[in-house]
Amino acid sequence: MEIKKGISQMAEYPNAEINYVVPADGKMYYVLKNGELKNGCIIAALDPKKAIDDGVYCDSIGVFSADGSTLIDFNKKEIRAINDEFVLAVNAIPTSEDVINSLKNENDEISKAMLKNGSTTIVDRMMIEMGITGELLFSDAYSEANVYKLDEANHKFGLDSSFIGMNDTNFYFHSNDVSKETVIIDFTGEKHEDKPEEKGFSMPEFTMENNEPIESKDNNVSIENENTETKPEINNEQVETSVKEENTQNIDNSVNFDDSLKLDISQNILGGFNMPETDNIPINENEENQEEIETKNNIELNEKSNLNSDKVLDSAIEVMKKMIGETNKLNEKIAELEKQLENKEQELEEKNNIIAAQESKKNELSDLLDEANEVLENIE
Repeated sequence: MEIKKGISQMAEYPNAEINYVVPADGKMYYVLKNGELKNGCIIAALDPKKAIDDGVYCDSIGVFSADGSTLIDFNKKEIRAINDEFVLAVNAIPTSEDVINSLKNENDEISKAMLKNGSTTIVDRMMIEMGITGELLFSDAYSEANVYKLDEANHKFGLDSSFIGMNDTNFYFHSNDVSKETVIIDFTGEKHEDKPEEKGFSMPEFTMENNEPIESKDNNVSIENENTETKPEINNEQVETSVKEENTQNIDNSVNFDDSLKLDISQNILGGFNMPETDNIPINENEENQEEIETKNNIELNEKSNLNSDKVLDSAIEVMKKMIGETNKLNEKIAELEKQLENKEQELEEKNNIIAAQESKKNELSDLLDEANEVLENIE
């Protein structure tokens, strides 16, 4: 699709250069900064101001393919490239129940505190799950995003999530609900129901059979995939901008990507281990020392894994402490208001008593005045 250059005539951005495209629908879409991708795809918006100023809010951002077809509907508020194959797109209007409920309680202090602490726990958990090559791509408990693959229209690669990360093999998706599990999808699109043990939070359970430990199977996590998405109609009115068309030219779509060095030192450190039979087997001093070393190593591994579990428990305890603290503050505030109300009632009662006393004196004076008038009349 041909990218054209124009000059802005808007009062806010006079004479600013704007790149734009005109697809089959006849509308003008404005190419964002860093919106020309290496594979020929284009990130654009209906609002020309967004193409000039990244700080302008816009809810009509989408992606065109090189041939001008729509790859991502123009109802996003942010889109940025992850690599040549994938982009991260943030929904302008949240659709997940978790985010919608959080927005409803955005002004509630207790809910905000719980969500903040839960978000910290989720990020910590994901970083452990992703390992040393992990990278957090999106983190916003009051919003949601998704990863799209640029091979067909609206190809969502994961779930609409408030927290998204990746390492050198997988994408990681987590809602803003700390009680839910991370959904892991590798770059081929396969969902991983079981997380790697060395990156998880719980120690696997072992049972003994023939003097050998047997690892219990983890429960599968059932997550419903969103495979389809209804393409909404774009009702955004095109911003009328006077643009002077200059020479039409093809844009050099080359973009340099820095591939940073990544080391993968992940290892299944909790794999099964053999327990030797001790009956009628002579144990020399070297074997005994080796067994002590292995036992010590296993104890250290258990302690490290328990530390991970303790982090989650500590975070939950902190949330409860803050909830209790906020509740106590509310109770104190209520007690203070009740005391103020009681004082107001006492003041009102005192004022009523004063008014009643003054009314009584007024009546007495009125009676005395009547008697004085009678006396004067009799004298006359």
